Amino acid sequence: MADGPRELVQANHIVANEGIVDAFGHVSLRDPERRDRFLISRSLAPARVSQDDLQWLDLDRRRISGDARASYAEVAIHAEIYRARAHVMAVCHSHSPSVVSFGVSRVPLRPVFHMGSLIGGDVPVWDIRDEFGGTDMLVRSAEHGASLARVLGDRPAALMRGHGSVVVGARLSDVVHTAYALEMNARVQLAAHSLGPMTFLSAEETEKARTMLLQPLASERAWGWFVSRIRS
Repeated sequence: MADGPRELVQANHIVANEGIVDAFGHVSLRDPERRDRFLISRSLAPARVSQDDLQWLDLDRRRISGDARASYAEVAIHAEIYRARAHVMAVCHSHSPSVVSFGVSRVPLRPVFHMGSLIGGDVPVWDIRDEFGGTDMLVRSAEHGASLARVLGDRPAALMRGHGSVVVGARLSDVVHTAYALEMNARVQLAAHSLGPMTFLSAEETEKARTMLLQPLASERAWGWFVSRIRS
């Protein structure tokens, strides 16, 4: 995992640069050789993350090594999704503003354009209040995280009512691209809604377009573009 820490730092800077996160939100990367642990920053704004801020945690959220300062309050999001989804290698939790709109409305967020296919079909909404009553909205416990993971199921994304979203994938580059596509699709859908009835991608179009965008050639092209924007 020689390049893992460097790429995770880049991913943090990308989601900050693209307006997917602000001072809050986080990205993690599972260790491909030790799948019961993952790499994530200490509690810090993503734009400020460096390799020195990274820490290894296990699925019980215990620190194995790395920065000894406080972890994010919501590392249970990452731990419980990794526990539930064996093939997930990266996770991003964010509060991108257009996406939040769909988490508090009854209008489903659905793919409306080609790149939006990365979000899959209808994106489910997880409401922490359904199981846990009134909280501070943060995913603080294994029980909270497991509940979110159940609603996410085998999908690439889920909304969190009044809070934000979670995106997962088999590669860090795909998670970054999907988090970006989730916000862009939300913006386009909101704009199209003001014009009247709209046409969504069909299930077949969504599957075929998403499969194409997850191919290494497309994934690496997107990652290269994102990296060029944080270096410019």
